[in-house]
Amino acid sequence: MRYGGLLRELRSTHDLAWRVSVQQALHFTPIIDASVGDVPEAAKRYIIHHSSILFARANQRSIGGRDTNGNIVLPADEVDLVIKRSLADRYNYIMGQIAELARYARALQLCPEHAATGLCPRKICYYDHTVADSTSFTKRVRGIAMVMIIVNSIYMEPGTAEHRSRSHAQRFWFSRLFRCLYPVAPNLGSLANLDIGFPEYWAFLGVLKLWLQEGLNSLNPQNERSTRRFMGFFLSMSLLAYSLDHRGACQYGPRIPCASSRLPTLIHHSSELTVVEESLIWFTGKEPYSLTTGVLSARNMLYLATFPIDIIAFIPYLELLSSHLIVNRSFEESMLPGDAKLHHLTLPRTWAISALARASPPHPSGAVIPILVDAFEKLLCSLTRPEPSRHYLVEDKLLSECHPATQSLFVSRICHALVILGYNCRQDVKDRVLELLQKVNLQTQLKYTRLQSYLLATTWPELAVAMGISELNCPMNELCMFLHTSYNMQMAPPPQTRLVHYTTRNDLLGQIGFFENPIPLISTLNPRSKEFVPASRNVITPLVQAKEKLSVAHQDVPFDGEGEAEEGPVRVSFGVAASRREEEAAKTIKKYWKRHMSNDRKLGNFFFTDCLLTLDKFKQPAARKQNYKKYYLGPLPHVLYYLDKIGGSRGACKAKKQEIQKQLQEMDDPDENLMTLVAQISLLEKELAALRRRLRPGSELHKTCLAKDLKDAVRSIEAFKTRIDSLLPVQPDSTAEEYDLGWKGLLKVAVVKPKAKEEKPVLNTEDLLDM
Repeated sequence: MRYGGLLRELRSTHDLAWRVSVQQALHFTPIIDASVGDVPEAAKRYIIHHSSILFARANQRSIGGRDTNGNIVLPADEVDLVIKRSLADRYNYIMGQIAELARYARALQLCPEHAATGLCPRKICYYDHTVADSTSFTKRVRGIAMVMIIVNSIYMEPGTAEHRSRSHAQRFWFSRLFRCLYPVAPNLGSLANLDIGFPEYWAFLGVLKLWLQEGLNSLNPQNERSTRRFMGFFLSMSLLAYSLDHRGACQYGPRIPCASSRLPTLIHHSSELTVVEESLIWFTGKEPYSLTTGVLSARNMLYLATFPIDIIAFIPYLELLSSHLIVNRSFEESMLPGDAKLHHLTLPRTWAISALARASPPHPSGAVIPILVDAFEKLLCSLTRPEPSRHYLVEDKLLSECHPATQSLFVSRICHALVILGYNCRQDVKDRVLELLQKVNLQTQLKYTRLQSYLLATTWPELAVAMGISELNCPMNELCMFLHTSYNMQMAPPPQTRLVHYTTRNDLLGQIGFFENPIPLISTLNPRSKEFVPASRNVITPLVQAKEKLSVAHQDVPFDGEGEAEEGPVRVSFGVAASRREEEAAKTIKKYWKRHMSNDRKLGNFFFTDCLLTLDKFKQPAARKQNYKKYYLGPLPHVLYYLDKIGGSRGACKAKKQEIQKQLQEMDDPDENLMTLVAQISLLEKELAALRRRLRPGSELHKTCLAKDLKDAVRSIEAFKTRIDSLLPVQPDSTAEEYDLGWKGLLKVAVVKPKAKEEKPVLNTEDLLDM
């Protein structure tokens, strides 16, 4: 849609509130036509007022409260304070970026030789052009990206005129972004191909993903200064979008539309997905909405740092990531008042430290170690410097002066970062960090959990001694949960499932550490050499043979399962339980995967692991039901297992059908009943094939996981089971329990029993009168 068309649509609307909202979201006036002038004062006032209410809601814990009915109460003076101190700066900052974009947009539009295509006046590439060209290109794309973020951050009810208008705006700005990115990444294809089949916002992220891949594959990270700007802009833009709307995403309606709306509805999240997580997940190619359980969604920024991203390629650019808040210092400080600043500022820096620490081996440029130490020093100095600092200090506050919740939050981030640092950093880095810790005297403030203390004592003994930590016997299930969650992006194994480990605990931590020799998602253990062997590309091999006994020399491995811990050699498994039934379940899922997932190995690996975690029966069915909600595993694996068990009767159907057909061939006068039976069996076979196609891992049902569709699918299976039992009663009884587990998990509703009110003793007035 052209500029004039958008202007006419905006001006033809009589709804003033909608017009102001569109102006707020799109900032049409300074971008579209220079003759229109600046944003009207009425729109400016509406923007400040509207943003102040949303901002106050997002920060209602610090500047407001809630009444007895749960409604947000905003003191008038606090709202005025927010407007004066933060939102005016926020508005001016965004409008400055938009005005900068307007100049480039006009220059792009007025270029006569490229007016038809809308491409850049000259071919701007990061490969062989000057820094000036790179800077102008980055600013232009940054402005468009910010406008798209603002467009998507305003909540509008689907189906309304406002929502349709925002869709037009999304398409418009996406087309502008596409035209800007096309000279850099000409392999993106046509705009029409990208605009079909999924929302524009995902198309926008997809363009950035391809653009980033094109740039990383074509640039020399050691020689090109423009490469830093290239990667730095991408991460900074994502983090800026995170800061714009993350706090509100958890607590109120307006939020950035993202994959969370397409994730299974049965999954419980503590927060929405953020643009940062989406961008990095898109770059790695792991799309969260295509998994059955959606476990790729991160809880926070630091948890994202434990994802197995190929972070080595990002090393030359992480300096910008760790210092992006210095670049946008005034904007960030204006956004977050009081303790909220410390809450926000620490997350990206800690994430950068964790990501840098995970890079192994170090990049040939040698830039990893200085960046890591410098970032860690900045992080500590921001908490302990008594004097004001332009870059690092937050609100002239020490950690001890902040709110207790902020203290615990940041201390946990520091502890986690130190644990990650302890795995694979060089000794000189450890010495430098230890020196910093001793200089700033944070020993009394750091608090470690039993797991963190154990990991530090085993991987970084010098730090543990300096912190007064002695080695603790960490429960194996906690260690298993920590490593498994951090590495495989899956939920932790059940507490009763133990991790395959080596002769000593140090070997375990050394071989299954965060950085060297990662455990493949699907792998098998060689009992002779005790090494993990990656699975074949074509055939999924069993994870662990349940009957193999692995020698374990330690007697102090606690066991939190039922019964007493075994002495001497312990039989352990990773993801597959030892009982016969669980082996059958694993084999069934393996066959199902091989049959349906031969064309999509990556998704098949995730699906296979999810099903194994789901189908582990533990010791008793009660334990399974208890952990059902804990690990947020949906009912689809149960349904698939049950469906595949039903499919086992397909062979019996086929044999029965062939037998009847032979009888019909031998008959001179075919029996109508037998012919009807053959037709019924053929119909059942077709229905079974249709159910499998409907429930296969790449189907729409797995992408959406809507409760209504799941219930319909389960009812279809139940009806199919009834028909096939009446025709060929060959169903094993064990599938009924599996079916019940999936069905109950799907329909489970927590029922809160009302507490019985205690009856107050009635006052005896007669005794009072007698007194």
